[in-house]
Amino acid sequence: MSKTNMKRTGLLCSLVGCAMIACVSNASANNIRGALVTGAICDDAIPNVIFKLGLLQATNRVEHVYYMEQSGEAFPITAGAPDLKDVDNLRVIAHGNCGSVGSMDSEHFAASLKKNYGDQIPVQIELLSCEAGSLKADSPVRAVASAFGNEAIVMGWQDEVGLTGNGHGSLRDHSFGIREDVLNEAWVKEMSKIFDGVEAQWDPRNGGKVNQLHCNANLTEALQDPNQNSFMDFIKETLSFYSSPEALYDDYNLGMALSFRLHKGRTVCGQIVKSVTGKDCIAPE
Repeated sequence: MSKTNMKRTGLLCSLVGCAMIACVSNASANNIRGALVTGAICDDAIPNVIFKLGLLQATNRVEHVYYMEQSGEAFPITAGAPDLKDVDNLRVIAHGNCGSVGSMDSEHFAASLKKNYGDQIPVQIELLSCEAGSLKADSPVRAVASAFGNEAIVMGWQDEVGLTGNGHGSLRDHSFGIREDVLNEAWVKEMSKIFDGVEAQWDPRNGGKVNQLHCNANLTEALQDPNQNSFMDFIKETLSFYSSPEALYDDYNLGMALSFRLHKGRTVCGQIVKSVTGKDCIAPE
């Protein structure tokens, strides 16, 4: 180590403690990124959770996916996944509110997650469920942070959270954030038309190529043997099917529909806005 680096390290140690630096360095070196899902992820009216997983995987924000059963035990559902306790950076994708994650109340979920990690402490946990970031005493972020002894970074959103975009539909333009309704009639009508098309394809009664039945069958197989039947294959198939040129032409492109949901406080201008609304710019109202 150079003298300059030794001086820098000594300064940092004096400020935050050498043990903390070593801990952060080791955790950063691992940098295993995973997503945890709960509940009946296939049974929504649209493949919402599946699409979110596909986006995170396609943009290199998630490598492995885990499924938590109602008992609280979590299992890998993608090939080559390490134990959940080895995941440093975890994103939890589930429905929820200010007092629950999925079908579990905050305390139950937090205790279950901690049990799966054992003595391990992840670097960061992000709860991508609605209102998880509430400051209420029994909120999910408080419960999870407390379960890990306030040693992990735990984050959540204080309002309804989901994928937001700019009306373009491209994966690279989607991000998680607090979404807010756009009241422009033409914009809402176009978005609703696409969501209706997605629902029709996802409903197994209509015989869509990638639907709820396929999802549940693939999930069951993945839980039995993720290395032979990785759920990631189904995630990629879903992403491809609902993002294809055919999906765009026939109004079931889910990426496009989700991109019509705008981030709170964000104004969007451009060709797509003009063609749909006749206005130069649009913003949540």
